[in-house]
Amino acid sequence: MADAALGPKGVQRWNLPDGSVISARPAHPALVNEQDFIGAQAVSAARGPVPAVTALEGQRKYLLAGL
Repeated sequence: MADAALGPKGVQRWNLPDGSVISARPAHPALVNEQDFIGAQAVSAARGPVPAVTALEGQRKYLLAGL
């Protein structure tokens, strides 16, 4: 039995494409245009997954540190 005092366990779940709903009327203005969004997704996909770093493996790398 889990200890309720420790709080909920975080679980990351990806949404399936079939579960996505795109509204005909946007709820708010877009933060970026569609062309920029697609370009950013392409750059992210080209870089590949970010390697996991645990406290035991060493220092964390903060990509925007010093900017």
